[in-house]
Amino acid sequence: MGKPVRYGDRRDEDKKLLAYTSAPLAEDLELTGSPTVTLYVASTHEDGAFYAYLEDVRPDGRVSYLTEGMLRAIHRRKADPSAAPSVPLGVYHNFRKADALPLVPGEVAEIAITLFPISTVFKKGHSIRIAVAGHDDALKDRYPAEGIPVLTIQRNSIYPSQVELPVIRRSGQ
Repeated sequence: MGKPVRYGDRRDEDKKLLAYTSAPLAEDLELTGSPTVTLYVASTHEDGAFYAYLEDVRPDGRVSYLTEGMLRAIHRRKADPSAAPSVPLGVYHNFRKADALPLVPGEVAEIAITLFPISTVFKKGHSIRIAVAGHDDALKDRYPAEGIPVLTIQRNSIYPSQVELPVIRRSGQ
């Protein structure tokens, strides 16, 4: 509402999460759009919630929240974006009960999470961080409701978990 939004330093919160941090950037980097985080996950349960946070890490170590995305595992089935009621801003999931896709415990599944749109500039010397969680205390519901799932995130040539960032290239870059 005309004033900057300020979130607190997340470095202590990130100690509880699975976090991937880039090397410090050699130059400013502009992102505009909806980032996508794709995880290849095996779980001990048939459902789960996945939260992905995009963060800016300053040279002094301060971590700033920028945006996030979330997806329940049973809603991971990708749908045809041309069938969407509006133009999707990333991977399209229709969330229909008929398309629910429970996880098979122990089998690897693709979880593609579109983060909320953002426009920001990461400054030279800052790092980009993706932090992943299986629950967000700010939300009431927990998936699965019972038990504590063991999650294994794959990061290899067969299952390349990754992040796609909508980078704006300036002339000369």
